Amino acid sequence: MENRGIHSTFKKIIDASSDLIFMADGETPFTIFYVNAAFKEAVGYNLEKESLLGLGVDITSFENNDRVTFQLNERLFSFEFERNKGLGENYLLFHKGKKISSSPEPINASPLPLFENSLDIFGIGEGTSFHWVSNSITNLLGYLPSEFANTSLILFVHPQDREPFRTALQEVKLQNGATSFSFRFKSKSGAYKWLQWNVSYKQDKLHAVGRDIDNLKSQQLALDSQNQLFKMGELAAKFGVWEVDLLTYRTFWSQEIYDIYDFPTGNRYDIFEWIQLCVPECRTKLKAAFGELLESGKSFETKVQISTQDNNFKWVKIIGKGETENGVLKKAFGTLQDITQEEEVMVNLGLFKEIFNLTPDAVQVAELDGNIIFQNEEAKERILKEGEEKSPMNLRVLEPAFRKPGSWEKHLENLRKQKSLLSLSEHHIIGKESVPVELNTKLVKLGGKEYVLAMSRDISDRIMLEASLKESHQFLQRVTDQMPGVLYQLVCGEDGKLQFPYISSGINRIFGISEEEFDQHGGFEAVLNRIHPKDVEEFVEGILQSAQSFKPWHGQFRILSENGENYKWVQASSIPEKLSNGEITWYGYFTDITEIKQTESKLEQAKSAAEQASKTKSEFLSMISHEIRTPLNAISGSVYSLLQENLPNGLESSLKTINFATENLITIINDLLDFQKIEFGKIKLESAPIKIQNLVEMVVNGLSFHATDTGNELNMSFIGNMDFEVMGDKVRIGQILNNLLTNALKFTKKGQVDVNVGFAGFRDGRADFNFEVVDTGVGIPQEFHSKIFDDFEQVSSSFSRKYGGTGLGLSITKKLLDKMGSQIHLDSKVGEGSRFYFMLSLPLANNHETKKDSEMDQSAEFNPNIPSQKLEILVAEDNEVNALVLGKIIKKWGYQFDRVSNGLEAVDAVGKKHYDIVLMDIQMPVMNGFLATETIKSISSVPVIALTAANRTEIQDQIAMNGFDGFVSKPINAKALLTEIKHLIRVN
Repeated sequence: MENRGIHSTFKKIIDASSDLIFMADGETPFTIFYVNAAFKEAVGYNLEKESLLGLGVDITSFENNDRVTFQLNERLFSFEFERNKGLGENYLLFHKGKKISSSPEPINASPLPLFENSLDIFGIGEGTSFHWVSNSITNLLGYLPSEFANTSLILFVHPQDREPFRTALQEVKLQNGATSFSFRFKSKSGAYKWLQWNVSYKQDKLHAVGRDIDNLKSQQLALDSQNQLFKMGELAAKFGVWEVDLLTYRTFWSQEIYDIYDFPTGNRYDIFEWIQLCVPECRTKLKAAFGELLESGKSFETKVQISTQDNNFKWVKIIGKGETENGVLKKAFGTLQDITQEEEVMVNLGLFKEIFNLTPDAVQVAELDGNIIFQNEEAKERILKEGEEKSPMNLRVLEPAFRKPGSWEKHLENLRKQKSLLSLSEHHIIGKESVPVELNTKLVKLGGKEYVLAMSRDISDRIMLEASLKESHQFLQRVTDQMPGVLYQLVCGEDGKLQFPYISSGINRIFGISEEEFDQHGGFEAVLNRIHPKDVEEFVEGILQSAQSFKPWHGQFRILSENGENYKWVQASSIPEKLSNGEITWYGYFTDITEIKQTESKLEQAKSAAEQASKTKSEFLSMISHEIRTPLNAISGSVYSLLQENLPNGLESSLKTINFATENLITIINDLLDFQKIEFGKIKLESAPIKIQNLVEMVVNGLSFHATDTGNELNMSFIGNMDFEVMGDKVRIGQILNNLLTNALKFTKKGQVDVNVGFAGFRDGRADFNFEVVDTGVGIPQEFHSKIFDDFEQVSSSFSRKYGGTGLGLSITKKLLDKMGSQIHLDSKVGEGSRFYFMLSLPLANNHETKKDSEMDQSAEFNPNIPSQKLEILVAEDNEVNALVLGKIIKKWGYQFDRVSNGLEAVDAVGKKHYDIVLMDIQMPVMNGFLATETIKSISSVPVIALTAANRTEIQDQIAMNGFDGFVSKPINAKALLTEIKHLIRVN
């Protein structure tokens, strides 16, 4: 309310007044923004936010201090009217209101006749068109009211104004309020006129008043153009205008002054604050100038230095003038111009003169006859010799270079041709010996007259530096000549030609090329001729690639001797650089690496020999393991077959002892083979869908007999939901668990072994699992906690004798976990037991089950719909003992089988008879198991299981490629074989 004419202090008094008082905006549509309590009661409702235009009140005829009458809410009221405009205020005040009539009948049935003869256009309608428009439309635009009404106003708007006009109407309509805007409207004659519209919407009802402002707009555009020109002039001249309010001393600045001071536009300062913006030493001068202007109207012009808002300093010229009337100052105004650049020039001129006078070079200006008209302090101190201080001030006499007869005239003649000349001379300084100088003379023209400008510089230090550089160059030359290698600069010109601008003298030692031969063959060609023919292409290609990529070039190549029989190895290294003229240059060196190459060759031979020895060792171990596995297979199978019989207790106990020893021997062989593969990096981890809980249950169930045999209680527990698949190597994870559990059962007697597996959550598409194997066995001393994971390491030699084993189980376990990105940890105390634990993070598998998933699920139950007694099995085995043992096992299961001795017989048998499954040995005479299986798969779909002493990881690619459906390693585990047979029968 304070901004609209009513101070808060008097609000209560006005509200309590019995006078009818209300106030409205001074701009169309004259929105009512205040009513007092007496007015609300008299009218009958609150008119705030209503507009006088919307109420049909025409204020165009109202004048200040008039009492006006108009109708509100079907009642007639009389008010005193005042318009307050100025000092940032613009509002209408209606006060001392009186209700003239309480009759409910309106004065006029419609307010429209009041507007019929108005100079403004009045219109009432909806949306964007008028239902009724006043007759003034004809005077302003030439249309009859019937031609203008019921037609969208947008059609009459200038094409360039239509979109802004439409947007403005839409906005005021959405706000259900009022606004004012100006646009060009087309008259009936085709010309466009500027109309100012005061528009209001109330519940989609359109009220509008249009006024012709075409002349006003033309004047405004002309004024804007004039202001723009004035503004451009301000910007070009870097000056602004100012004015001082003589009542308040407040200043008014144009935009350019704000820009000069770097102040935000709109900030107001009084004249005293303005003076404070000067640097302290200029404030008194500006204060005095303003004082005289304001007291007597005396004009002034002064230069002061100011500080901007960003604490920068500028020089400004302020001009002030006064306008008087009858001896009284009426107005103070003026200009302010940025003259920082001009002041800096003047300061620099003075600075240059000072520098010119104090320069250590002797500067002299002489006329063409040699008479000196100016010389600086340094030149004044220099004379030819002592006692000649009073010599004439003539350059041809004072300067030794011009003393010889005719030398001055000849020098002037050369200056006219070359404008400036550089020569050497010698000067004497009082009290000092003569010093060498460099004399630079130039012919200059000043004011239409020619002069000689002579500048001489003491070059004693330069001569000493040149001598030092020459000595340094000679030293560097001696160093490069004695280096074992060759330093060089190689340049690729714009024509693509390669050449050596510089190469050190070691070229003869490295390449066997003399300087004469090097120059004769063009440098680069001479070097290229000595490179071994097989290395030339790589040598040139390396340089070209370096030129394209701007990366360092390193190359090795052979250099042939002069007879072409022997060669030496040379290494080149260089860094490229692009010169300003477009050429590419390399800086580098050549060095003889023949001895290094010979050493590398010997090392390569030694490495090859070591790899061959390793290969021989691997082949030997593989052959020995196969040979050992074959009799072990017979022993294991025979023992398994005998254990199915009803045997005396003593014999059964002996057979179990044999079986345990056989399994222990198999474990030792497997550990040795796994250790060898890990050492040589031949272990490859598979990745197939598995369920961790199923895998752990399978491993634990497989060791249940071992637990019973050692008198231990074997438990397993699972924490968290693990009913989902992850990708991992089922065999190797099972091997890790098997190693840890076997160790725990081995070193625990009549105790407890627990396997605990916990799901630790998902992260980044992976699942984390915590594994631990806890036993109550003998425990491990603290000093052996790290050593037991080393190769062939056991706590003591007595452990090996008492418990057996190779000491490789934990070493292999650690190495496998390392390959899986995990680590194994140990907590143990002697006599209390041990705890081995680790964590595996495995990627999640797809949700759907693949064929491979089902193949990996060896715990699937056998389909009872397939009668086991009707299975026909073909056994392809060349070893008689193995075939006999395998036959006994198959008979125990109640299956029928035929036996053949080689792969060719197996192919023939499958072609003649139907078999439900084939057990195929890999290594057989005539035709091996791989070729036989591939042939069988081409004529039959019978499942084939590979039987071999080799580890699956060694031949898994061949097994998959040749079409095997399953795999069982030798010595054959009868239970594993039966599970595989049932699985394949169910699948097929």
